[in-house]
Amino acid sequence: MKKPQLTMTGVVLLLALLGACGVQGVANTEVEIGEFWISPGDGVLRAGTVELLVENYGEFSHTLVVSDASGTVIGATDLIGSEATTVLTVDLLPGSYTFTCRIVKGLDEGTFVDHFQEGMTASVNVSA
Repeated sequence: MKKPQLTMTGVVLLLALLGACGVQGVANTEVEIGEFWISPGDGVLRAGTVELLVENYGEFSHTLVVSDASGTVIGATDLIGSEATTVLTVDLLPGSYTFTCRIVKGLDEGTFVDHFQEGMTASVNVSA
């Protein structure tokens, strides 16, 4: 008995059927950050595994912290240098999330700059 082989047409058909059944791969979305703002590419994301492509347009290093509505941290980047890009992969359930930068920097004169308090926060909704 001859083994069945999957042709390119079969692959395309299989991918179309999987998409129709709701089986999806990793979704990508861009997140831009800088002093002192966060701009998620999409205000609404789909639940599942999401790759956040984070680009720092700022002069200083930043982080991206993803928290759910209860404040639990779902994922966070390391420091992202000026004009650098990193990828953060998170698994998101339907609900509301907050993207923040949680750096607090001490200045020479003894004061502090809290990136979150300076406005580095954005709300993101995740749908089913």
